[in-house]
Amino acid sequence: MQKQSYGAVVNWIMENGYEIAGAPFDLYIKTQFDSLSPEDWETEVYFPIMKK
Repeated sequence: MQKQSYGAVVNWIMENGYEIAGAPFDLYIKTQFDSLSPEDWETEVYFPIMKK
């Protein structure tokens, strides 16, 4: 699923007049260290972008 999600974001960036302006990064908000099952984990994905 992660590859499809990243691909969808990159496609949106390109189709809407933006370009990637740095390396994407992830923030792990809720993980196994919060005693949660995998379906309850949360990750935020950031793509630095700028208008073309």
